[in-house]
Amino acid sequence: MTERAWQDLIVGDRMAVDQEFAQQVTDSQFSRQEWGLIMTAVEFTIRTETEMDDEQADEVVARANELCKVHDALKSELKASITVESGAF
Repeated sequence: MTERAWQDLIVGDRMAVDQEFAQQVTDSQFSRQEWGLIMTAVEFTIRTETEMDDEQADEVVARANELCKVHDALKSELKASITVESGAF
């Protein structure tokens, strides 16, 4: 799948969610701008069976970024927050 096709899927899904929840957004305590921030927040947790030190966790995060390309698909001003929970299983 090309990078553009992947981005188009995200945009299409976001538009569908926006339409599906338009009334709830209007009725909520948040402004549309605040909902925009909420809807663009991206956070990942990587859980590993093995206990890791900070250096190893950084390597896992770097590898995960290479594999999923989430940061490439985000607007330049947005960044995904990634945390690692080692020894999680």
